Amino acid sequence: MSSRLEPTPPLTATRASLHTLALGDVTAERLASAGIELSGDATVLSRLAGVLDPGDPDFAIVTPDKD
Repeated sequence: MSSRLEPTPPLTATRASLHTLALGDVTAERLASAGIELSGDATVLSRLAGVLDPGDPDFAIVTPDKD
């Protein structure tokens, strides 16, 4: 048995507004103020944000050599 879900909800966002999604701030008001257009069930994004680990703003992407 397979539990295949339809890909919802479609959204339209600019590159600059994607940080709103990445930060997990997915309230309808916050999405609209960031210029993200959403059609469909917005609770899907809330559920996704609920299972993601919070980001670490101090994460060192590049560590320079000390030599």
